Amino acid sequence: MMKLNPMAGLKRQKPHAVEGRTELLNGRREGRELADRLLAQLAASEPDSILPVDFGKVSFMDFSCADELMTRVLRRIRSGELGTRFILLQDLSPSVEENLAAVFAIRDLVCPKLTKGGKIELLGKIGPELTETYNLAVQKGTITAREVMAIAPDVGISAISNRLAKLHTMGLLMRTKEAAPEGGGRQFVYQAVS
Repeated sequence: MMKLNPMAGLKRQKPHAVEGRTELLNGRREGRELADRLLAQLAASEPDSILPVDFGKVSFMDFSCADELMTRVLRRIRSGELGTRFILLQDLSPSVEENLAAVFAIRDLVCPKLTKGGKIELLGKIGPELTETYNLAVQKGTITAREVMAIAPDVGISAISNRLAKLHTMGLLMRTKEAAPEGGGRQFVYQAVS
């Protein structure tokens, strides 16, 4: 499980270029090699950071390669093993994005991506209420459950807190600090991985 981080502010690192022997990536062995390189760079990154994963040099990646690469990496992020180190996909060709989306759907994974237009979107399997909450976090920078209630007043605070916790567990939000709201209790502040 990811630990609470008292310091706010995720920093984007220099992008990691996904590169194989050619621009056509295929097979599980190549996927494992790519995953090992990406995981080594992630582990060496500073805590509280986002490592953009750049697919600009990849014209095609088959399902097996995509599965080995992304399933290994995203499961390690979700487990909390990498602490507060996250990834953001960028420069995806349509065929690479299609195979990544297929992997994510089958493996029940999701990852943020940077579109060609500079917008942050989620790629993978995620419900509309979680997407809405994530998008609010991207828009605002940091959010609390009480702030989410402003856009979803019919949803109880417990359900909203559960949404935020799930997004945190999925590696899409970082819990940055704990605040003491008026009236007692505890309140977490989250920042979007974007």
